[in-house]
Formats: sequence, C-alpha cells, structure tokens
Amino acid sequence: NEQTGYFGAMCVLGLSGVVLLFVCFCTTKERYTFAVQPGASVAKDLKLLLGNGQWRIMCVFKMMATCSNVVRGGATLYFVKYVMDHPELATQFLLYGSLATMFGSLCSSRLLGRFDRVKSFKWIIVAYSLISLLIFVTPAQHIALIFALNILFLFVFNTTTPLQWLMASDVVDYEESRSGRRLDGLVFSTYLFSLKIGLAIGGAVVGWILAFVNYSASNSVQPDEVLSTIKILFCVVPVVLYVGMFIMLSLYKLSDARVEAISQQLTKRRATQSEELPAAATAISH
Repeated sequence: NEQTGYFGAMCVLGLSGVVLLFVCFCTTKERYTFAVQPGASVAKDLKLLLGNGQWRIMCVFKMMATCSNVVRGGATLYFVKYVMDHPELATQFLLYGSLATMFGSLCSSRLLGRFDRVKSFKWIIVAYSLISLLIFVTPAQHIALIFALNILFLFVFNTTTPLQWLMASDVVDYEESRSGRRLDGLVFSTYLFSLKIGLAIGGAVVGWILAFVNYSASNSVQPDEVLSTIKILFCVVPVVLYVGMFIMLSLYKLSDARVEAISQQLTKRRATQSEELPAAATAISH
C-alpha cells in the first residue's frame, strides 16, 4: 500500500532526523566565546544587515540557488516518465543522482581548496549550465547519455554546496569588521530564510507552469507542448537562475584574499580589546 509505505518511510526519516540533530547538539563544542554587547536589539541588527551589501547579495544568491535546485528536482520525475518515456528508470535515475550529489560535496575541498572560492564558483556555474543545456539538446532515446550527463551535472553542481555555506560565515566576519557587531545568529537565520523562500518559489513555479500548459496526470501520453515544457523546466529554467547566480557572484566582493585580510584584522582587534580589558579593570581598582 503506497499510502502506508510513504507514511512509514517519512516516520523513519523524521525520527532519524530528530536523533541526529540531538547527537549533533550534544557533541558540538563552542571554540570561541564572545562578550555580550550592551544595547543590542534585533531591530538595530537588522538595520545594520540591510546596509550590508554583501549580505543582500548572499541572500539573493541563496534564494536563486535553492529555487533552481527545487525547479530541477521537481521536474525530474516528469522528465524521466514523460520525456525519456521510461518511468521504470526513475529509481535508478534518482539513486545515481543522489550518489553523484554526495560525492560532489565530499570532493569539494580536494577539488576547489586550492582556488579562490568566488572565481572557482563562477567557472563551475558556467560548467554545469553547459551540461544542463547539453541534456536539453540530447535526444530522449539516448538514455545512457542522459544518465551520464545527469550524474556529471549533479557531481559538478554539488562541489559548490559547501562553498555556499562558507558565504554566510564570511558575511558574519565582514559585518563585524564593518560595524563591530558579530551577528552569527541573525546572518545564518536570514540565510536560511532565503533558502526557504527559494524552496517555496521553486516548488510553486513547477506547479504553476505545468498547470498553465494543461498538464494532466491522468494522461498516459502527454501532448508535445507539455513534453517541451517539462524539458524546459528540467534543463533551461535552472540555467536562467544560474545566470542570475553568476551575476550575484560578480558583485560579491568577499574573495579569499579579502576574507583572509578581514580575519587578520579581526584577530588584531580582538587581541587589542583583550589587552585593554585587564588594563581598564586595574585602573578601576586603583
């Protein structure tokens, strides 16, 4: 029974997620502690972030990245079932893609660690955009080639996944150097909020576009207009968003060299502040 099966599977995944989150919480230790800053408020901190151009770029970039991923992911099963016309291959298509995703993330530091993250990210966007367009022009009957291109796409795409999360850390340091306020929680929460917006928009776009071309799940054979739309959703719409991501990265100024300079600046500032605190306490005692 599919309803019972999906319900059971989601229960297992949900419980596993809860257990793993508790394990993560219990085994994570803080390396750095920062003094509580007086006069802090969420409204003031949000105002600071709104004036941070790199934070705005990061949020728009993450929204586009997530939206592109959701649009492509949402169109995947339609693509396999109707465009490739092999619904029995859906499990293998998703499985091999998931393995490529995992290995892409695992290989990220080895492949990209020697290069500037912003420049390498831009080149990789160009690479997986071209792969996506290659899938678009590949005839549907070339199943093995489509499988290979999809695996390659997901591997290359996910080499940049860890880099996306580093952006949030870099923005935290940049804001501290800019205003003196360290806004870890607010930066990461707004980053996640951008991700959620991308999820919502991406999921809605797939449904809206399919409804617009009168897709009906009851039709075993879809009209050519629907097949073309599914193919565009899977291959072309994400590329449009990749172009937007490339533009955002072109405006993003936190290169490796700039991040390193900010890190050294903050280290010196903290060392100076730690020296001033004992001196001030001694002066007060006298």
